[in-house]
Amino acid sequence: MQHHIVVDPINIDFEHGSQLFEYWEMKRGDRSRPCWTDLDLMDIYRIAPYMTVKDVIDDGMEFINRFYGSGLTTILGFDNTGKSLSEAYSSEAYDLIINVCRKAFNSLKPLQSNGPIVWAENKEYRNYSCLYLPLDGANGLPAHLISVFDFDVH
Repeated sequence: MQHHIVVDPINIDFEHGSQLFEYWEMKRGDRSRPCWTDLDLMDIYRIAPYMTVKDVIDDGMEFINRFYGSGLTTILGFDNTGKSLSEAYSSEAYDLIINVCRKAFNSLKPLQSNGPIVWAENKEYRNYSCLYLPLDGANGLPAHLISVFDFDVH
């Protein structure tokens, strides 16, 4: 069963998530969110292979994977770079993923998702944790989601 909760940062309970949150906080400074252009994935190269960056389309009606880490491609068996969620997933998987992305985007707070990998074929035996964080665009408004995964942690 999937769980998607807005999480207090002190309760992020997996290493990749904690690392991404610390970096996000450092880049945020005194703003509500950092901008995508503030980030340099080389600063967090150890976790970057397990990350995604999604562009928000039509206020969260759709998301496009701007970046999809090579570690995710290896573990999950597909590369979603440049693909919208509707292009990348079956309708059942799309419903699950679009809902968590919308919840993360609309809450504008850290959101953690945990559960078995039911959105990738033949991967249901693996568990994941994922942290989603909002990022601003160049105009200072929320425009992206960054996420990082860790596998078999729960």
